[in-house]
Amino acid sequence: MFVQRTKVLQISLLAIFSAFIVELVFGLISNSLGLITDSVHALLDSVVTAILLLAARMATKPPDEKHTYGHGKIESLGGMIGGIAIFLIAGFFIYESIQRLQSPLPSTLPGIFAIIGGLYTIGIDIFRIVLLRKSIKKIGGTTLKADFYHAFMDLGSTIVAIVGIVLVSYGFYNGDFVAALILGVVLGILSLKLIHKTALELTDIISPELVKKVKEIVVNTEGVIEVEAILMRRSGDTIFADVTISLRGDTSFDRAHEISSRVENNIKNKISNAAITIHFEPDWKNVPLDAKINDIAKSVDGVK
Repeated sequence: MFVQRTKVLQISLLAIFSAFIVELVFGLISNSLGLITDSVHALLDSVVTAILLLAARMATKPPDEKHTYGHGKIESLGGMIGGIAIFLIAGFFIYESIQRLQSPLPSTLPGIFAIIGGLYTIGIDIFRIVLLRKSIKKIGGTTLKADFYHAFMDLGSTIVAIVGIVLVSYGFYNGDFVAALILGVVLGILSLKLIHKTALELTDIISPELVKKVKEIVVNTEGVIEVEAILMRRSGDTIFADVTISLRGDTSFDRAHEISSRVENNIKNKISNAAITIHFEPDWKNVPLDAKINDIAKSVDGVK
């Protein structure tokens, strides 16, 4: 899945960088400050997408002696960086909108070239949104979600730029600034949600319902007396679980291994992306007295 994410992010990066080139060229030709500003935003979006791509690639590295759980957390870190970048850009939108609402009206009116450049970028953004949304549903991943928000943000900013050009031509000079202010607030809320989610992932938060589900699976496995402890964490797509179970004290090692394997398989049948470690401990409470005596006798040196 990590490999698929990197391919999707590569396509997204090439698409948004092409939008930066087109907007910059057409913005300079038409002398449109709004389009040039949006091209700078597209360039920043390209940089952020490149960071997300790097994070997704690093997450594909196998476990090593310093990262025994693998490198999946790097993807969450990349998503968090992307979320912070969105928040900063949204803050800039809000600030710039307020400043322009209080500033004198622009003296230079953009022309048809500005609209053509903006329409190209809108097409690119729609392509990225559709691509990323399908990929999120299919393979998931916080880096793809972060880039999806970036694509949505870029689409909104470009629409605002075009609306501004149209409104200016009709005499509504402040309409685009109000729209940009609303867009900035919406994106600020989305970015805070993304930052909060990825921050929780980095602190190894896990769903209590998922822990409960694993416990039910273990308890219902034949041979298990009770569950002593369940420790779970998520790293990238993989869910790691350390489960400690109690078995009858007179259970042979081979039988204990068989029960442990059954527990592991039952969990993986329900949670396919799980990596399971089973620990078993003896429980002598419900073991018959003759079995206890037999075990004690066998532990005496010389007794066969």
